[in-house]
Amino acid sequence: FTGDLAGRTITGIDTNGPSAVFNLTFDGAPMGTGATGGMDITSGGGWGVFDPAYNFLVSIPGQVVSDGQAPLLLSAQTQTTNEIDVIFSEDLDGRTPTNNDFEVTGFILGLPDAPEISPGVVRLTTDTPFGPGATPEVIYNTVMSNGVKDLNDNTAPDVAVNATDGILPTVTSLGDGLSYFTISAGPYYRTLILAF
Repeated sequence: FTGDLAGRTITGIDTNGPSAVFNLTFDGAPMGTGATGGMDITSGGGWGVFDPAYNFLVSIPGQVVSDGQAPLLLSAQTQTTNEIDVIFSEDLDGRTPTNNDFEVTGFILGLPDAPEISPGVVRLTTDTPFGPGATPEVIYNTVMSNGVKDLNDNTAPDVAVNATDGILPTVTSLGDGLSYFTISAGPYYRTLILAF
């Protein structure tokens, strides 16, 4: 086994009756829903995988093991006054969703593509700014497109989320940015200037 499955050994096999599908049970700690990797299937010489007539499965090296889970849209967060990052549960393998996959309530998405800027994070850009502190609703749907898929072609289910406000506040200084304080020290007066 390779990838997230590396170093694990099989502790049990569920043959699922006469079906060609069987389930493997591994030892060790749980791998989580995003575990992927590869495995070599070896068989022959009186051992390995065989059918009731004792026909052995031919060895198959380098089989890809997918997580079998569809990516889920978890949340969204504004980054600027016209950019929203949409966070999925797993890497989309660098695929580029289109704006047809998304709708931002009350706004028009301005670019033809919604790039995956980091694993599982898609950035949406609107034509017009939605203002600081705004939390527009982001609707993801597969009606007008093929949907957002992960590297195993699992399609994310439709969902709507309200974006959280991720825009940092800005501080604007008033006047010349200096404050003057006169303090008394005995018979003398001193002026203290604070810059901020």
